Amino acid sequence: LLAFMPQQEVERVVAYAVSQGLGRIAALAPDSHYGFAVVDALRKAAVANGGVVTQIQLYAHEGELDLMTPVRMLADYQFRRDQLQAQRRALQARGDDAARTELARLDDMETLGALGYDAVLIPEGGARLRQVAPLLPFFDVDPELVQFLGTGLWNDDTLGQEPSLVGGWFAAPPPHMSQAFFDRFTDIHGYR
Repeated sequence: LLAFMPQQEVERVVAYAVSQGLGRIAALAPDSHYGFAVVDALRKAAVANGGVVTQIQLYAHEGELDLMTPVRMLADYQFRRDQLQAQRRALQARGDDAARTELARLDDMETLGALGYDAVLIPEGGARLRQVAPLLPFFDVDPELVQFLGTGLWNDDTLGQEPSLVGGWFAAPPPHMSQAFFDRFTDIHGYR
């Protein structure tokens, strides 16, 4: 094989995430054989490394794609949005200076309340990853607060231009090792 198996990739990235203190992990995965294999590997890797899988949200892999609904559910967006509105109403009812200060702080917020995970695994690549990843910040899953994790499908130079994926972690062969292999292959066989 010229790559790692998905189970190995998931084990590696989960082990690293847990070692960095990110032990509560969610998954946003395609409803496919690959997605199921990755979710199964995630469950095993989390247990083996002292983490816990807190949420799994699947989305359609083929046909009509509704990516917003599963991402919205993963983000617990409506509940967190309702919490913000309730907090605003309570502060408005109080009407004192401290309440007005707190209301001003809440002005730029979309939701209120923490998510039930520190990291989210997104086993997707290419165009579909470019569709899914920006929806997480759109539904207030902040990549500054929640670490985005991926598989080897993320090993694509163009993905670094997607703002929501900048700083994401994924397991892949070291680039210099891959390049050395490609160079040797070209030298031996005369083509890439």
